[in-house]
Amino acid sequence: MNGSMLPIVGLLLLFAGCISSTTEGDGYILDVYYFYHPKCPNCIATAPYISYLEEKYNLDIRQIDVSKVSNRELVEVWNITAVPTLIIITSRGDSSEEYRYVGRIDVPRAEPLIARLMGMPAPEKPYNINISELDPMQCLACHAQRQLPPPSTYSCTSCCHRGGSGG
Repeated sequence: MNGSMLPIVGLLLLFAGCISSTTEGDGYILDVYYFYHPKCPNCIATAPYISYLEEKYNLDIRQIDVSKVSNRELVEVWNITAVPTLIIITSRGDSSEEYRYVGRIDVPRAEPLIARLMGMPAPEKPYNINISELDPMQCLACHAQRQLPPPSTYSCTSCCHRGGSGG
């Protein structure tokens, strides 16, 4: 390992013990971190989705407010350059991987990975695979107006944006 990386690894290990939010999945251990700013419109838009993930998958997601001075070191250690950011660390045996989702369109794309890691069936796919065309807030507003449950993947299927009638 490069000598310049040792301080960073040390800080990660130090903070991992202080802020661990571990959930055991299907043979995996998951540490999930959500970085947000309370006044960020995209963070506000994804907050219900984070709660949905916690409830549906029984996750303990560590929510880190980047506006707090006490969290600045964590922001630097995790190299957070934009919010919202969802980081999933998976561990199984001696191996671990990091998955990073940045932005209000990208964060909801974490659900298929989480479902797989938790040993659950993947959620239904949205009608249009390129969900970046669909705005999650529009989907939620449309479903609320039609008195439908929230979209299962925090992305609309075809009901609101494609002229369909179902949810």
